[in-house]
Amino acid sequence: MSTKKSKDGKPSVVGKSLADLGDLAKNIKTSVIQLGNLPDLTNLGATVEEQIATCQQISEGVSTAVKFIHDVNTQYASYTGNRTAQKIVLSQTAEATTRSQKYLDQALTLPEPVFCQSASLAYMKAILTGEFASNEQAWAALRELEERKLVVQSKNPHAKIMIGYSHYELAEVFGEDKEDLAEITSVIAQFSRVLKGLVAAQRQKDTEKALQASKITMAEVAQGAIGKCLFHVPKEPYTDRENKIQYHAGGDVLVEVTEDAIIPIVGIGAVDSLIQTVVGMGITIPIYQLKWEAPPGYGPSFSKVQTGVMRTMRADYPNWNDQEIWENSQNYVKKLQAFWYVIMRAIKAHKAEEAVKTAREEYLGKATITAAQLFELDAQNPQKGQTCLEYDGCFKSSKGEVYHLFFLASNDKEENKITIEQLPEHVDGFLGEFVGKSFTMDDCPASLAMVMNAIRGQVELAAELAKQ
Repeated sequence: MSTKKSKDGKPSVVGKSLADLGDLAKNIKTSVIQLGNLPDLTNLGATVEEQIATCQQISEGVSTAVKFIHDVNTQYASYTGNRTAQKIVLSQTAEATTRSQKYLDQALTLPEPVFCQSASLAYMKAILTGEFASNEQAWAALRELEERKLVVQSKNPHAKIMIGYSHYELAEVFGEDKEDLAEITSVIAQFSRVLKGLVAAQRQKDTEKALQASKITMAEVAQGAIGKCLFHVPKEPYTDRENKIQYHAGGDVLVEVTEDAIIPIVGIGAVDSLIQTVVGMGITIPIYQLKWEAPPGYGPSFSKVQTGVMRTMRADYPNWNDQEIWENSQNYVKKLQAFWYVIMRAIKAHKAEEAVKTAREEYLGKATITAAQLFELDAQNPQKGQTCLEYDGCFKSSKGEVYHLFFLASNDKEENKITIEQLPEHVDGFLGEFVGKSFTMDDCPASLAMVMNAIRGQVELAAELAKQ
């Protein structure tokens, strides 16, 4: 049996017998992680002073146990590709890892509230303030808190705790002390920022990878092209049964477009969970169904579609009983419908983007003066005419949010009025009531004045920057 270094400088063990793992540990470049002192949890003290000291010791012990487990996992991961080295790490740390887990289990379930709270706070801080190399590691840390019920996901949109993109409630063990809660929320807020950053970075990588795999555009798909294409799916608001605004998941979906069907490959972002499911179930969307106004199995036709799925499942899964066939076929149809909606939202969004692009080009082509001239900011060259007024960014008001806010407007120098001439369809619900009407900047209705002043401000800023 011999050892040699691999290309990355880490030891690579060559041999046949697993009995020599103890001897091989000497050849591991990184020394085996050692577990620090874990304070005794059987004698918690009788006096106030002793119990204060115990709280401190418990906090230190919990932090030590969490750090040890984290360090072992990190060392294990560092030997990816070297199974023998990983076995050595596990072999040499098994007993200490078991002790650490038992210590945490005991500390976090101590019957005395003050000790349990000290342990829980220390555990949360140790778990959430570690270094995370990926969003998977960060999600794993959050799952640990969920499994121990220190945080509980909440459907209440007004819940005070926000981790990542979800609402949470804190466990009762943390109490209601304002200083304790402030410390906890500060740790959670920092972790949430880290998690969002890691998720965003991973999504960017996934999107870039999917774009490389994508060979055709949605515009080409609309023209009948076949091949891999990345569909962008915007999130979509809807009102739930409690009359609250919720959102259908958005993201990106890499699909294979054939002459006959849309075949899902991978999802990026919030749609990932659904896409993983439909890929696993073998769900595809026939091309002809993209012309439908409702998904397969919509309304009364659900039972008819489900019956067809049940017939197929009985042939494919002869060991399933009637109840299993019925439940799985129902789930299949529901996932089929969900995937159809995702694809149709992507197609609808693409068509809307194309319409916006076309309208903007049309309005720019009709412009005879600049926005600065319309607002009479160009004193050297005042002109009468029309122009495309455009707000750069997302415009927010009491009516909602509007992206790509632009419209055609003209001025009347004699009456010092501005007329809203034409709007694209996606802005109609926002400013449609003002089309064909003329106003001075002083007598504009409030909602229009907000838009005009915002655009004018951007025009003025652009003019100032151009002078520098």
